[in-house]
Amino acid sequence: MNIFRIIAAILGCILAVGVVAQTVYETRDAEGVPVFSDTPSEGATKVQLKPLQTFTAPETTAPATSAQKKELDEPEIQQQTYTSLKITEPTPKGTVWSSPGVVRVNFSLAPPLQANNKLNIRVDGAIKATIFNATTTSYDLKGIDKGEHTLLAEVVNEQDEVLISSEPVEFFLQRVTRNSPTRAANPVPVVN
Repeated sequence: MNIFRIIAAILGCILAVGVVAQTVYETRDAEGVPVFSDTPSEGATKVQLKPLQTFTAPETTAPATSAQKKELDEPEIQQQTYTSLKITEPTPKGTVWSSPGVVRVNFSLAPPLQANNKLNIRVDGAIKATIFNATTTSYDLKGIDKGEHTLLAEVVNEQDEVLISSEPVEFFLQRVTRNSPTRAANPVPVVN
């Protein structure tokens, strides 16, 4: 599309130069209407033309690449440095009682999670949850087996580089069963 504009502009300039280079003559017809011509005729007068108005186009730049367009469309996000990340629940060396193996993890992060970052929750080194929402401060981990576990939270950027991580928290998961000592024993009837 731009090539057509360029060609039209070049042709317009060529035609304008051709018109300016010629001498123009004016005559009047029988009714007094002016008639202009580039050839002199009987009774024609030479017309003094005003200087042609010109315009210098601004320099053009190459079209923006898709990466440059993305940079222009998205304002640069100022990343703040995280100052603290702490797991507040479960408590260190604490015991969590949960028959289905659900562990509530509460954490505090300052400043809140920023755009293009995510928070990973690791259990025994494996990522069990990823949080993208800046307002989330708790998460329920499901399917955790009974026993001792180490919990860790970390904020990573788009390249999965760790920006900040919490101190590891060791906790114990216990499952409530029918044979749990906290339940009262059901008396068994004696049959004779």
